[in-house]
Amino acid sequence: MNQVILGVDVASRLGNTGVAKGVISDSGLVVELACRGGSDGLPGRPTDPAAPAVAQWLASIINQTSSPVLIALDAPLGWPQSLSDGLANHQAGGEILTPHGPNRLWRRLTDQDIHARFGKLPLEVGANYIARAAWTALEILRLTRILAEQPISVPLAPQTNGITAIETYPAATLRAWLGKSPGKYKSTDPDLRAQLLTTLSPHLDLTPDATAAATQSDHVFDAVACVLAGADFQLNRCPVVAPHNQAIARREGWIHTRQSGS
Repeated sequence: MNQVILGVDVASRLGNTGVAKGVISDSGLVVELACRGGSDGLPGRPTDPAAPAVAQWLASIINQTSSPVLIALDAPLGWPQSLSDGLANHQAGGEILTPHGPNRLWRRLTDQDIHARFGKLPLEVGANYIARAAWTALEILRLTRILAEQPISVPLAPQTNGITAIETYPAATLRAWLGKSPGKYKSTDPDLRAQLLTTLSPHLDLTPDATAAATQSDHVFDAVACVLAGADFQLNRCPVVAPHNQAIARREGWIHTRQSGS
């Protein structure tokens, strides 16, 4: 059975959002659709909030397929447990206890795992503007559940049915596949993005329209990278979350990224 992977480069505003649809079949992974918010494929004003339009896009695809669907989002899906615990009863001027050190107020366990594996630290949802994107990702999932009239789970291991969602990190996915830094592909020059797509082409096939969209927009490019990360997850290329880390991963969220060279 084919599997559908929907990649979302999450931003609070529609114009900074990218989406992509990929399908895993016996012939490999193909990205059939990719577009940026504010385009014909994902209509609306660039300054509009992203969540309603993205949820409508996701739900429309979910409702048109009988295949399993995985939504791969480039945004944190949770906050550090130490921060949540520290703020639960906090009052202005009072101390925040940090039994694991102050970094655990800002960084999740998965952020530390990515840093150890790839030498790159994800943006800290506890201390960074990325918290707005995280809220948007949760709102996208909430609205998609309503519009699709289906539950969406966030598993730690691949599922073969239903609608699921995972957190991804395109920069780490690209490092894992390339074996090196992808460089400054978010620049305004599309040439590097085109080169990276060519390098990834043995593992990732894009339609001409999707190629053009991902080349022109780093947001769409990241959405395509989310699709690739989602395929890695579904095809068991990502490390299994250790049993002793699963409880905190369910609370904080977990970034799923393949092993380098695997």
